[in-house]
Amino acid sequence: VTAALPLAAPAGLLLAYRFPALSVVGVDRRQRPAYTAYVDAWRATHRSAGAAGAGEGDVLGNAQFVEGEAAELVSGEPRVRVDGETFVLCVHGCNEVNVEAVEMARECGASWMVVPCCLKTELYVQLESMRLTDAMQYAFLCGSMAKAYGAERVATLDARVTPRSIVLSGGGRDQRE
Repeated sequence: VTAALPLAAPAGLLLAYRFPALSVVGVDRRQRPAYTAYVDAWRATHRSAGAAGAGEGDVLGNAQFVEGEAAELVSGEPRVRVDGETFVLCVHGCNEVNVEAVEMARECGASWMVVPCCLKTELYVQLESMRLTDAMQYAFLCGSMAKAYGAERVATLDARVTPRSIVLSGGGRDQRE
């Protein structure tokens, strides 16, 4: 099983650590220094703890980072295998990245989960005006996205983790049209 993770480096590293048999690919337009800092800190902590209970081999050896556009994962270089065994996760993807992640998953019959951050109204609904508070607009647009992409589950994260906490998910079977 592979997990392709647009804009989810810290979440991807958590998955890679927890599931060492899982191949995890983190994707972003550019690799941020925090990614390397997370990996280095995790490996240093793992070594100093004597690898107790963490399994054999290189901690996070199953994680890799690809710099580029999420939409180019399937067809571009480097090519990442995305198929029915893949879980596509997009955490705090802005605007079109949420759409790209879900569409990529749906085209390949993969499961998907997004935690949208910024959402452009025109991507989901055509309105002349919207007069809502920021929080209400965020919830409204997440609902619109859930409807547009056939989300099967809608949930929230603890607001202490992030104020943009709505989670949409679906897929897991062939969704190609």
